[in-house]
Amino acid sequence: MAISTVLTQVQVLFILLGIGYYLSARHIVTDTGIQQLTALLCFLIMPCVLFSAFEIPFRQDIFHNLLLTAMAAVFTHALPVFLSPFIFSRKLIPDAGQRVALQFSASYSNCGFMGLPLLMAIGGSNGLFYGSAYLFIDGLFIWTHGLLLYTHEMNIQALWKSFKNPNILTAFIGLIVYYFSIPLPHALSLTVHYIAQINTGLAMIVVGATLTRFPISTIFSTGKAWVGMLTHNLLIPLLMIPLLRQLPLPRDVYLTCMIFLACPIASFSVMFPQLTHQDTVFPGQILALSTLSCIITIPLILTLAG
Repeated sequence: MAISTVLTQVQVLFILLGIGYYLSARHIVTDTGIQQLTALLCFLIMPCVLFSAFEIPFRQDIFHNLLLTAMAAVFTHALPVFLSPFIFSRKLIPDAGQRVALQFSASYSNCGFMGLPLLMAIGGSNGLFYGSAYLFIDGLFIWTHGLLLYTHEMNIQALWKSFKNPNILTAFIGLIVYYFSIPLPHALSLTVHYIAQINTGLAMIVVGATLTRFPISTIFSTGKAWVGMLTHNLLIPLLMIPLLRQLPLPRDVYLTCMIFLACPIASFSVMFPQLTHQDTVFPGQILALSTLSCIITIPLILTLAG
């Protein structure tokens, strides 16, 4: 059942990518529109996704597992963040733009856009609950280290600015609301929920729209894109399997981490260069190849993970 769920989810994502590609190819959505939709996703819709993940009743009996998920997520993010500058060093990848794209691609998965629907289908309500903790950590890393990779402002002021990002602030507020069981007005809760539901569809349409900037045939002919895909889709997850097995993780927590790790490269790999007015062609090639390949690599990784 898990494999059929994965295949169905990947098919849905590719249909959404195709819709975005068509809209851009027909000039129904312009470059300006793509830029505006990207900003909408990053600064409104994604914060609502992070916040809505914490809108669940507090339960002391599984709060411990939630903390374990968060600690495991820190580990699964910190290791590739540490390794990627060595794997894709300045000496091996002289081009700065390609180097940043490859380092980002190695470190971040499509957790929110693809991982959550997949986790809900395979892991059920417990998986979604633990997934909220993983998403919280993922948001912290993406909106600090990930964004700073593209802005090239590695200093205390830039780091503090990243922490004031709506996504980080929303995640902290959501955690407080969850822990203290603070009730929200029903209308506000529904509003956040409705906005969060736009996330997957609109994100993949935006990514599909950016794919019109290069011939699709170049996806398969770019050697560095293959290296980026293999590093993210296979090398990092395969490295994590024996390491996570050494940790005292409940099965649901282990499953949550492996599903997110097995997901293709994060859509932010295209959105961040879009936001910072940098080249999106090479990141788009890696993202498209990673997403296409995941129809094989996700079942493979989850099978090897047990």
